[in-house]
Amino acid sequence: MNESSLLINSPFALKQHNNVPVYVEFGDKIERSYTDSEIKESLRRQIIRDKKAGLSKEVIEKKCFYLDKFMQKLTKKEEIQTDYPINLIKLQTIIITPKAKGYITNAFIDFAKINNISMYWINNKGK
Repeated sequence: MNESSLLINSPFALKQHNNVPVYVEFGDKIERSYTDSEIKESLRRQIIRDKKAGLSKEVIEKKCFYLDKFMQKLTKKEEIQTDYPINLIKLQTIIITPKAKGYITNAFIDFAKINNISMYWINNKGK
């Protein structure tokens, strides 16, 4: 494969970031604990929902206490993603294989049309 082609064979996203076309590759999922700021933000949103529901202050405090303890024990799955800026001067074709699952934004499609970048989707038979 030469430098003028981009072969996509894994989970991906083709999007625009700060007016620059970007190829995002999604990697393995990792498990991590919630950070203190994420827990505080979750508690803040829960308090707002409970106040709208008209719950008493004691009930809200009890729910937040249990939510805080629960989130400290809970782990969160995150996907590792890597952004690669695309050089539009060299790129001529994008080839997407059946293993590649992802999305292409409208802004990226507009970039591809303006810069005459052709996109090919290959089926399971290689056509």
